[in-house]
Amino acid sequence: MTESEEIERLRSKVNQGVVSVQSSGGSGSGWVATPNGLLVTNVHVVAYDESVIVRQGDVETSARVVYADTKLDIAFLLPNRAIGSALPMADSRTLIPGVTVYAVGHPLGLPLSMTRGILSAPERPTRHGVLHLQIDAILNPGKSGGPLIVGDGMVVGVNTYTWGDGPNLGFAVPVHSFHEALRETARTPSDQLRARTPLYRCLECDEPFATHHSHCHRCGVSTPFGAGGSFRSYSAEGAQAERTLVTVLAQLGFDPSRVAYGESMWRLPSAEGVETWVEIDPSGRYVVFRSWLAKVPKDNFESVYRFLLAANDVELGTCAVGISYPGIITLRFVEPSAFLNTNHLEQNLAQLLAATRVLSELLRSRWGCEPPPPRWSVAALEGS
Repeated sequence: MTESEEIERLRSKVNQGVVSVQSSGGSGSGWVATPNGLLVTNVHVVAYDESVIVRQGDVETSARVVYADTKLDIAFLLPNRAIGSALPMADSRTLIPGVTVYAVGHPLGLPLSMTRGILSAPERPTRHGVLHLQIDAILNPGKSGGPLIVGDGMVVGVNTYTWGDGPNLGFAVPVHSFHEALRETARTPSDQLRARTPLYRCLECDEPFATHHSHCHRCGVSTPFGAGGSFRSYSAEGAQAERTLVTVLAQLGFDPSRVAYGESMWRLPSAEGVETWVEIDPSGRYVVFRSWLAKVPKDNFESVYRFLLAANDVELGTCAVGISYPGIITLRFVEPSAFLNTNHLEQNLAQLLAATRVLSELLRSRWGCEPPPPRWSVAALEGS
């Protein structure tokens, strides 16, 4: 059997069990997991909606969110009418690295698609200590919540997220991690499930929270979807830093939700071809403010270096000029999260943005420095 024939065989086998999910926050995927029609998807697909729209082929219906595990990022849905047919599940703990897997779903609301890859690691510790399946099958946007299957059509995981900008570094929640919760939910009568409200818990301390809360009232950590729709988890200091940053960005005329870029990162356009990035480090202890000014010129770079050394001796406040990999001139300052002050931070950030405009223009007009690419990836930022 050829590879295309194998994929077509699997498509026909799982086609009736995969659904698209539409919530107020966007679209994703899901799959029929039990004979009585319960659907599995990701919490970040349904966010805090009480009900969502699900589609399977030409059939469309609403479905109630009846269970949510924020740490696993798993949600169960009960559709208002029968939709699709249940897919069989297998325990991923029996799999070995290198086995072929297929990520199935409805990317960007398009018809069913499959991407082929291998299981890189069956138990990879990732966010919040959760063990994920690491795969290299591409997880396009909208495939979140869809099934990860093996060659016999058995579901072994739930497609969940990719790491940074790495399209071939994907992670799926193994089915055995929520299998007992699924069985218990499936045993509950449908009328009781329809009256149920999911219990959402803090990712850090496991304290229950209401969906309108932006931060955990016990430990101060940002709740999932509380700011910009992403999973963010810091120490209490980091959570306070996020609140301060959002306030300052708004005071400087930026819409925090529009300039948010991934987790704990914001991208501020500050001059033509130049962007300023604000990032809370993974520990939540520091906040880094960095403007990418220009590329180091190929010619006459000694003069540029002398200028940069001298620039740090003039009045730049807390900012410092430097060169980051791969040959990018930057202007930056770092603030400890524990000491962030709204007025002080607003002054420093305004100074950084003003200096960014002056220095970027000077570097281009005097030395002919080229501007940096308009969009730097998360990987480039982390590698600097």
